[in-house]
Parts: sequence; structure tokens; C-alpha cells
Amino acid sequence: MKGASLALSVKIAAAGAGFGLNLLVARLLGASGSGAFYLSFTLVTFLATLGRLGLDNLIVKSVAANQSVHAITTIRAIFFSYLKKVTSVSVVIAIAAIASIPLSKNALYDEQTSPWLLAIMAAAILPTAIFNSFAYATLGLKRAVEAIVYMNLLVPLLTSALCFGLVPRMGVLGSAAAYLIAATACALVAFLRWPFKERAVLPEKDRHAVAEFWRASPQFFGVSVSQQAILWAPTLVLAHFGSNSDVGIYSAANRTAMVVIFILVATNSVVGPRFAELYRKGDLKKLSTTARNAAALMAIAALPVIVVIEAFAGHIMSIFGQEFSSGAPVLRIMALGLFINISAGPVGHILLMCGGEAEMKKIFVICAVFTVFVAPPAIIAWGAIGAGSVTALSLAAQALISAYIVIKKYKISIF
Repeated sequence: MKGASLALSVKIAAAGAGFGLNLLVARLLGASGSGAFYLSFTLVTFLATLGRLGLDNLIVKSVAANQSVHAITTIRAIFFSYLKKVTSVSVVIAIAAIASIPLSKNALYDEQTSPWLLAIMAAAILPTAIFNSFAYATLGLKRAVEAIVYMNLLVPLLTSALCFGLVPRMGVLGSAAAYLIAATACALVAFLRWPFKERAVLPEKDRHAVAEFWRASPQFFGVSVSQQAILWAPTLVLAHFGSNSDVGIYSAANRTAMVVIFILVATNSVVGPRFAELYRKGDLKKLSTTARNAAALMAIAALPVIVVIEAFAGHIMSIFGQEFSSGAPVLRIMALGLFINISAGPVGHILLMCGGEAEMKKIFVICAVFTVFVAPPAIIAWGAIGAGSVTALSLAAQALISAYIVIKKYKISIF
């Protein structure tokens, strides 16, 4: 677990960068302005996932499995086939998003949320999809630290630095421009550092591997899109029934609580490719040991963070500004749900990396349907607290059901 510990250290730095960006945006723009920014950012995150065809975990699995047998030409063939599709789909989605802005008044923007904000953020869909594509492929190469830098560190740092100069001059549009520039820079860095260049002619075995990759894609697409619905549907519903200030307060609480899940992501970034490699070799005993060690590391790392959040939620939220203090209950609820999710261990990655994609898809679809249908009445009744409660319940249920299926399917102990 040495690699996981290093990745966790980098992830802690990334969590600090993300928290710093959230704090900076809240301080510079207030609850309403930050709500407008994070609403548009939520849309970009979801649409960029669609642009990547929801295949983040599949690219990790495929690259890791081929890396374990030193099939470099196959990695090259699969990744560039995937990257071409991601680029073309993301361009289409970005154009469609920009074209639909005039039709989305009152649903997605009002006098406080300029259509130019949505237009600038829509332009960031392509670079966001590209740098994440390289990040997940880099994970498959077992370069976890570099992947975390792409996914969670470089963009928040650059965005924060640019916000200092752009937000005072352009307001909320400056925050969007800062993110667009940062995402584009990260995509360029990731592209330049990718070690394998494309080949014009593919051997027969690589063409077969590419075909197998695309045949496996529907299951992973369903999992990823459902996961995005669980995470972001409450934000969109809250934007519809509430105000930008409500979205800003909820987003600040939600993103602060997400510091906890960085522990899960950091551990998965190391053990995910390892699971794929061990499963391919048929070594379930070692896979079980790795899973138990990862679960223990995650619980130990998360517990003190949860204790601090639960004890000082009001003080933490007031850091963003006095108007954010009302988000303390949301922060406590979200942190509890995430702790349950983390304590179950890397069960989702075991399913995704070890042939359990169909089961994982069913779990995520069920939880996504629950979120989409329960979020509106919960938010109408309780506002941001309802949004946080629905998200927390979905995340906890998804992890516990996954743990049950892992134990039953693979006969391995993770606790």
C-alpha cells in the first residue's frame, strides 16, 4: 500500500487546492455568484462525462490489463481509438450546449446567471473531457500521482491563480474564463506527457483488442452516467426550485464534504489497476488481501476528517462567508453518507475491474433512479438539506449493496 499512501498524500494536496478554489470563489462572488458558477460547472462535469462516453473505468481497466503483459501497441491502439471518439463526441456536445442556451432561460439561467457564463463553460467541455481521458489512461499505467495531478490538482491551482486577476474585472464570467484556460492548459500538458504515439497501421491483434474494448463499453457507460446523476441531479433540481444562493450554499457544503471522498479516489487510483491485474491472473487471494488493506487505510484516513466536520461544521461553513453558515446541516449529512461509502472499501472498483460491470450498472441505475425521483419532493420540502440527504443516502446505499455483492460473488473478505 506504499503507492496508495503516496497517492493519498498528493490527493490531500489536491483536496487543499480544491477547497481553496471553493473558498476563493465563495469569497469573491458570494453565495449567489458562486451558485451561478457551480451550476454551470455541474453541467460541464456531467456533459464532459457524456463526452468521454462514461468509459473512465473501462480505459483504466483496459490499459492496466495490457500493461501487466507489456502489450504497449495494444494500449496505444485502444487509447487513440477512444480519444478520437471522445474528441468528436465532446465537440458535438459543446456545440449543442451553446446552441441550446437561448432555449434554457429560466430553466438554467436568469438575470443573475448570464448566458455568456454558460457559453464560456460549454467551451470547457472539450478540454475537460480530454484531460480526464489522459488522466484515467495514466492511472492504468500505474502512474497514480501524475493522474491525480491532472484530475484534481493542476486545474484548481491554475483556476485559483487566474481568478485573482479575472474575477475582480469580469465577475462570475471571470471565474468561468479562469476554468476554461486552466482546463485547456491541463489538457495540453497531459497530451504532451502521454508516452505512446499513434500508429497509422494496426496489427490484427490490436484491431481485435479495440473491438473488444468497444463491445464492453455499454455496461461502463451506464455505470458512469448513473453515478453522475447521483452526484449532480440534486444540484440541478435545487437550481430549478431554489435560487442561486441556495445552489451556492449547497455546493460549498457538498464540495467541502467531498474532501472525504478524495481518500477513496486516491486509494482507488492505486488499487484499481492492481485489481484488474490480479483478476486477470486469477489470484483472488492476493486480491482479497489488497482489498482489506485498502479498506483499512481508507477508514483510518477518513475517520479524523469526519470527526472534525461533524464537530465544527458551522465554523467550517462560516469560512466561506456568514451567509454560508446555514449549510452546516448539509455538510454534516453529506459527510456521514460519504463516510459510510468509504468504510465499505473499494468495492465498486472490485466489481468494475473484475468482471462485475453488469452488477455495478444495476446498483448505480437503482440509486440514480432513487435520486432523480426523490430529490424533487425532498428539495421542495427541505431545500438544500433535502438535496444533501438524498445524495448521502444514495452514496451509502450504493457502497453497501456493492460490498454485499462483492462478498457473495467473489467469496472474498474485505472487512
